[in-house]
Amino acid sequence: MNKENLKNPKLWSIVVPILLFFYAVSSTSAMFRERGLANNRIGSYSKVMKQASLIKSMREKKGDASGEYGSMYFDGVDSANRCAQIALVLPGQFRRGEFSKPTEQKDGTIEHRETYNLNGVKLLQVAQFIDYAERNFDGVRCTVLSVSHSQGKSKDNWDATLTIVYRRPQEG
Repeated sequence: MNKENLKNPKLWSIVVPILLFFYAVSSTSAMFRERGLANNRIGSYSKVMKQASLIKSMREKKGDASGEYGSMYFDGVDSANRCAQIALVLPGQFRRGEFSKPTEQKDGTIEHRETYNLNGVKLLQVAQFIDYAERNFDGVRCTVLSVSHSQGKSKDNWDATLTIVYRRPQEG
């Protein structure tokens, strides 16, 4: 192809409509592909919202409908007992282990470290205990978790030792 052919209007009258046709076809296919993806996202969103409302209603039935995560300070044994109640851990299965002297941190808070033992519980109960503590109490985190199989009637029977670290502001 030489430069003279490129200057020919008849060539451009054929090439430009063909290029525009391919552009229109590719744009249309991209639009339909994106519409399908958007419909999938909308479907996923509605499914997630249904599950969220189900979880919320289950929490309300269980008596945990505050919705204010991290709004309370962890208060040692009393708060741990609340976590055990939520996780349906019986009083005989739960006890406080070691605890260390509170230490002052650079940010002005006091850090506490306590160990709790859950004996003969299901793994789900351990997860619920930790989840409730970390979600509903300000500055709480489980730093160490050790789980061992407990001799019992079922396969889902465990002894768990967990260390909880929490911070509280200095009083006074």
